[in-house]
Amino acid sequence: VIAGYQNDFAPDELREILETAVQRYKQGKGTIGDMGDRYLASKEKALELGAVSDKFVYDIKIRLPKAKAFFGNTPACEITSEMVTDYALWLKKEHNFAPTTIRNFVKKELSAIFHYAINSGYLTYNPVKAAAIVHEKPKVGILNAPELQQLLDASCHFMQVWFMFGAFGGLRSSEISLVSWDDVDLDEGQFYVPGKKNVCAERYVDLTAPLKDFCKKLLESDNPPEGLIMGGMTNASIIRRRDKVMGQTGIRIPRNALRHSFASHHLVHFNSPNTTAALMGHVGPQQTFTAYRRAVKKSQALIYWNVRVGKPLDPEPVEGRKSRWLKAA
Repeated sequence: VIAGYQNDFAPDELREILETAVQRYKQGKGTIGDMGDRYLASKEKALELGAVSDKFVYDIKIRLPKAKAFFGNTPACEITSEMVTDYALWLKKEHNFAPTTIRNFVKKELSAIFHYAINSGYLTYNPVKAAAIVHEKPKVGILNAPELQQLLDASCHFMQVWFMFGAFGGLRSSEISLVSWDDVDLDEGQFYVPGKKNVCAERYVDLTAPLKDFCKKLLESDNPPEGLIMGGMTNASIIRRRDKVMGQTGIRIPRNALRHSFASHHLVHFNSPNTTAALMGHVGPQQTFTAYRRAVKKSQALIYWNVRVGKPLDPEPVEGRKSRWLKAA
């Protein structure tokens, strides 16, 4: 085989090509765990550069161990579409995962690992593409006004911020962590969202009455907050605090419920689908109606937009960080 290329390359070049090919071949025989670890390492570097979010990396760390446990020492190059389907069934039967969660673990994370391996030259085929994965449209879960009021009353400063900007600003959880207090303009009645999810994600959002009242009380206080509105808190810390509030109130918060609640109540109360879609960073109202809306009454929407935080709490130090996020009194 080598003799066939002797006229095309010098001996040193042939040696380098052969060594590279052998290394690629050995790496291609690695397990899905090996590929996943390399993929995670690449995204951790991307996180340092600001190319991906903290939540993006957090999700990989949560999902990768399940793939490692199921596929074990099987070489990644030997994993078939049938094995991927078996993995999805295992997630359902052994872990009681919902269809949407299964798709996130398989079609999103596992597929991304194979895609990374292909782009890196380790593999040539992504078996996830041909795998049969159950698809079930997730139910849209929302919170009503009394539930939100209870959650706000039981929250610390940062969870009050999280609830207010999600339920009354319509932000994705990842977007809330990107917004700073400098982005909030009380005079204009808007705040800026440096979104990254799609072409419509970067936007200015109107300060709805509940959110404007909340921000005004904080920013015009004797000790107004500064920096990122979530204080640079990690996604894991946010989840711990959210779970604590749920435990205290006994109120379950469905997945993406804050954003869904905003959409459902905004559509009814303001009766402007295009405006609602634009505020949420959607390309058009069809997406808003299809994936984000639950039916609510006009009276329910009226009560929703009258929710208020009586006295917003002062920021507290974030776990693992100095209180440099706070303005000195």
